[in-house]
Amino acid sequence: MLREFSNLAWPKTPYAADMRPVARKVRLLTGMSIQWADDGSEVVPIGAAAVFIPVHRTASREIAADTLHFGYRSVAVEPNGDRSDIPAFVDSVLVQARREAEIIGWHSFPDDLHALRPPLTAPRAGIDAVGEAWADRPRRERGTALLVDTADSGMQLDNALTANRLDFGRELWRYRSPVALQQAYEELWSSAGRATGRDWHTQHIGAAGVMSALAVALLAGHQAQRLEWTGVFDATKPLGLVAWDAFPLVLAPDERQD
Repeated sequence: MLREFSNLAWPKTPYAADMRPVARKVRLLTGMSIQWADDGSEVVPIGAAAVFIPVHRTASREIAADTLHFGYRSVAVEPNGDRSDIPAFVDSVLVQARREAEIIGWHSFPDDLHALRPPLTAPRAGIDAVGEAWADRPRRERGTALLVDTADSGMQLDNALTANRLDFGRELWRYRSPVALQQAYEELWSSAGRATGRDWHTQHIGAAGVMSALAVALLAGHQAQRLEWTGVFDATKPLGLVAWDAFPLVLAPDERQD
């Protein structure tokens, strides 16, 4: 079982023209991320997220931290939950995004795909199709999303953010570090963690997914010349405005629990 967080009225159909929370003719850039942990024998997915940002079909759009609106879906595993539901979530987004999104952004998708294949319990049309297309991104099939790997710069995600003047704040960004996610996973699976910090740990994993997916979306939009900003873009502002109510223990400091 997964815990899902979203600000979309119809989260399972984010690209439907009459259901999206933005103007009908606006195209959506989709940033994706998967969160991982080590269960002692293998690396396993513990969360995943998708962020949706409106972009123009051909022109660049200037954005500001105070006014950026984005949609998101994020899932986090719950105690003793079925982790195979996470690939299913990723697939459900990619099935639609491949044809309906303007851009799909991912940071080092081949690495995630390699780790994602073992947990797959059945063929997944979205993952398989995007995985096949990713290997030959310059040959974009007509009517499909532009695929942007933000790792093509050769930089780690943290360094790419710095190089592109994106600031997620040290306090927030540390929640999506491998060490922090591993700790959240282990405590969530422990009997003590289930009793005392269930909401905190699931919110931690879910918020880490949104942060990572937003970072990828912004980088992908900039790399594809569809998004631009002046000076340092303080990503903590749109995160707080858009997602604080879903992740109050992470994004609202006064409500955090030790």
